[in-house]
Amino acid sequence: MTIHSFRRTAAPGLALALVLGLAACSGGDSNPATPGDEEFLAGSPSQTTGPTSSPDTDASEDPSGSPGAAEPNAAALRAIAVAEDDAGGTAYAVEGAGASVWEVDVAVDDRTVQVEVNADGDVLSTGDGDLDVDDRSAVDDAAFALPDAIDRVLAFSGGTLEEAELDDPHWSVTVDEQGDDVDYRVHLETGELTGDE
Repeated sequence: MTIHSFRRTAAPGLALALVLGLAACSGGDSNPATPGDEEFLAGSPSQTTGPTSSPDTDASEDPSGSPGAAEPNAAALRAIAVAEDDAGGTAYAVEGAGASVWEVDVAVDDRTVQVEVNADGDVLSTGDGDLDVDDRSAVDDAAFALPDAIDRVLAFSGGTLEEAELDDPHWSVTVDEQGDDVDYRVHLETGELTGDE
């Protein structure tokens, strides 16, 4: 009987302990997060997503897609192509004319047409005059065109084009090499590249 009585009196105590324990657990779960916890949780997404925005910003600042930012040599060669198309002839001289502007002389029949083209490939102005008969003949007979001669010199020198012109039986090409103007010649018929002595 003593054992039986012990079990009956212990059960209510055990139940009370369980109730108190559950209440304590329930009370802990119902408490809102502390300000520190909320700040941490609110900051977590920004910490993980913040760096992903940097590549987009950097890409938008890349100026390489703008034609006006084209490398000078490429801009000069494009100016020649634009001038030939605009005038309907063959270029035989090109020269820088101020910031990002090129003057291109184009042989059209018995006339010379000077076309000013900017770095964006826009024609700024045109003018014409008489073309020397010998120059006309040399342009017609040249196996290497002006752009070909310029390409050959630039590939060899690594400089920046200043000007190029017909100087029969050569193309005379001047480039800036680290601040020094250096002259080259490209033979109209053979394409042979030599220094201009």
